[in-house]
Amino acid sequence: MENTKDYNRKIQINIDIIMIFISIIGLFVCLINITSLPESSYSIILLPAIYIICLIILVCSKRRKKIHIISSFLMVFYSVQYLFFPLYICCSGTMNLNGYNIELKEHIADAVLLQSLVLICVTFYLMLSKKNNNICVSNNLIKKIENSKKSKRFIFILVFIAIVVLVVYPQFKLKFRFIFYSNNENYYSFLDASKTVRGSMPIYVYVLGLWFLQITKLLLIYYLIIFLWNLSKGKDESIYIILSAIVIGISCMITTEDKAATIFSAISIILLMLKLYPKKARNIVFFLGGLLFTFILIGFFIIPMNKPNGSMIVAYKLNAYFSGTINVAGGFLMDTSNRLTTFFGDILRSIPLINHYFTNLPMSYIEFNRALGYDIKYNSQIIPIISQGYYYFGIIGAILYPITLICIAKRFYNKMITSTFTFEFYKNAMLFVFSFLGLFLYDLALTFAQILNYCLPMCIIYFITKKGRK
Repeated sequence: MENTKDYNRKIQINIDIIMIFISIIGLFVCLINITSLPESSYSIILLPAIYIICLIILVCSKRRKKIHIISSFLMVFYSVQYLFFPLYICCSGTMNLNGYNIELKEHIADAVLLQSLVLICVTFYLMLSKKNNNICVSNNLIKKIENSKKSKRFIFILVFIAIVVLVVYPQFKLKFRFIFYSNNENYYSFLDASKTVRGSMPIYVYVLGLWFLQITKLLLIYYLIIFLWNLSKGKDESIYIILSAIVIGISCMITTEDKAATIFSAISIILLMLKLYPKKARNIVFFLGGLLFTFILIGFFIIPMNKPNGSMIVAYKLNAYFSGTINVAGGFLMDTSNRLTTFFGDILRSIPLINHYFTNLPMSYIEFNRALGYDIKYNSQIIPIISQGYYYFGIIGAILYPITLICIAKRFYNKMITSTFTFEFYKNAMLFVFSFLGLFLYDLALTFAQILNYCLPMCIIYFITKKGRK
């Protein structure tokens, strides 16, 4: 076990050293090309510089003490907004604020300073927080709830209800479609079709029916992966890993408008496969991880680059999906006169099954999009988590909001690696992935909404079937 811990520690340090090397090159390139941006945006050069300093601090700390491996994962993902976004806009000169509130340019420097402060505080939190050295990692997943009659009956009931929902209300099929859109018209048509589905039935039928369909889809994927794993016993595992990859790929291609949740669930299944096939774990990481990365890279960046104004589209996606500096700047323009009502709106409209009763309450993302001056109906953007924290509680909130999710992600990561049952591992993996990636792609309210909508049902199923395990 100690050798494993030392190996993981070396991996962390190696990852950070590689990122330092890449960051230094990125900073140098940014310095050369910074004049391609408007003078009001020159301050963005501070982001890669601060990122390098924080990486060095972590590497030095890891040589003296054991720090949770999550710290390395965090810094890799933070590189998108602190390194690659500044690098891309410096090289392409696409710090374009067309379509946004013209006052945003006055707060670019404020956004950069807030981002820098948050990363420094997160770094010191990671450096000073204690690592639980008493965690006993489970090497094998031994017991499975799918063997129990009770769990089989429960899953059968869910599948039966999902089939009945589709038969009685076939319009639900309009909520599922190909994950990518060939053009904006198809995207708008899908959103209009989704609204039509919602208005064609009682609201409680819509809410419960869609919930059953989404959860049943996740459960069927899980059971297919476990079924293939059982078939692989004593045989060539590579064949069943490839079949599992096909299942995951198909599940990613067909989704509701919540694309991120589909990808998060796929990542959770990949983590499960790493435990199911420990001898092939490295191959799975390179194969499935590589496929998922390629899938995201092609769909969200390479394809847009081939369209007119491709550079601007990619810059927009990096900023919108990964809480870039432009969006953080929008947080400084939000109207704070109605924060109390908005706060309750964020909470109550994030709770599945009852959120439709509170649709009249405002939410922070709505006020955020007003501040951006952007189209709220079709192109509303998610408020960055640090901007949401700043909106409610100032600088303290901007720091505490991301640290809260980091604490939650670390907790569920520890639960995940100590799980002994396949479904227990899967539900903990989902909780870890949704909380970890929510830090970069969502705000705090939306992250909890996604956890309640997708992860909580898995927890309920786990506890319902818990007594039925063999």
